[in-house]
Amino acid sequence: TCEKVNKLLQTKKEEGELKTPTLVIWGYTDPSATYDMGINLFRLISQSVDRTEFHLFNLCGHFPYQEYPEEVTNLMVGFIEQVGE
Repeated sequence: TCEKVNKLLQTKKEEGELKTPTLVIWGYTDPSATYDMGINLFRLISQSVDRTEFHLFNLCGHFPYQEYPEEVTNLMVGFIEQVGE
């Protein structure tokens, strides 16, 4: 559940273990993981990880990589390239 994820991330943050550059890709119309949940996840991670990005796809459900495969691939490749520099 969302509470368990938030608690785990908070623990990792407090222990100094939340450091990895993070790309969050979210579907705006996902009924199981709401937009607010995505924003809260981004806020929690970005407090500890300077290199955090959040990308939101409108009219997209739980699987942005299936609904927008080319766009998601481009985001991922670009993020990996930038992090690797």
